[in-house]
Amino acid sequence: VVSDKALLSKLRAYHILTDEEVEARFEQRPEPGVQVALLRVYRVEPPCRVAWQESFGGCRSWAEMDADLDSCTLVSVLSDERFEEIAAELRALFD
Repeated sequence: VVSDKALLSKLRAYHILTDEEVEARFEQRPEPGVQVALLRVYRVEPPCRVAWQESFGGCRSWAEMDADLDSCTLVSVLSDERFEEIAAELRALFD
């Protein structure tokens, strides 16, 4: 949990939220702070179309899909080297 507001601006390059959204989330709970997680993102090759389902609606961390992805390959969006660089940068911010 990031409870030091001074760290928020240092994290700006590592997420897609606006400063206003981060500030709102920081102040959202009785004890101010935000969670930080480094995620490894993969794309599906070849691209796969998934039909929209009502269960996808709203704010979701993840959603179950009925798509058959067994014949697809997952390809990391970032190289291993770049991912490790970012991980090291983030660790340095919290040391």
